[in-house]
Amino acid sequence: MLLRRQYRSRVPERPSPWLTNRIGCIPYHSLINKAVVRHDPTLDILLDLDGQQFTIEPSGYTVKFNARKVPATPLRPHGISYSLTLHAPDGARLVGFDNAHAVRASRGPAGPRKGADHRHRLGTTRPYRYIDALQLLEDFWSEVNAVLDELGITR
Repeated sequence: MLLRRQYRSRVPERPSPWLTNRIGCIPYHSLINKAVVRHDPTLDILLDLDGQQFTIEPSGYTVKFNARKVPATPLRPHGISYSLTLHAPDGARLVGFDNAHAVRASRGPAGPRKGADHRHRLGTTRPYRYIDALQLLEDFWSEVNAVLDELGITR
């Protein structure tokens, strides 16, 4: 699919030869790749949490953060590898947001695998739509609070 007419203001009249395909138009995936890898001003907040671990007293539940920059790939187009988790005192993961592996877009073994961003909640795994680091942190803490409330854990 070509987007020359739709993005006329963004595409030069005579694009350089290395950007174009055989008919002189910029391929769709080229525009998408350039648009997806953009600067996220909230990313530094997430990266600063890398390696941090917090214990929720007096219950003993633990929240762990891992986040680092990686080269942008189709599986991780935002250029970060992250894992945000809530663990019970016995070490069982109750909530997790990560992009460690591709996840099925639908239930069952035949569901197509989509991007790597997903969330775990009490044994279930669902795709997660990554917007930016701040939204990821907000969604994670909302899920943590919901699960702790559901389990009757005082904070």
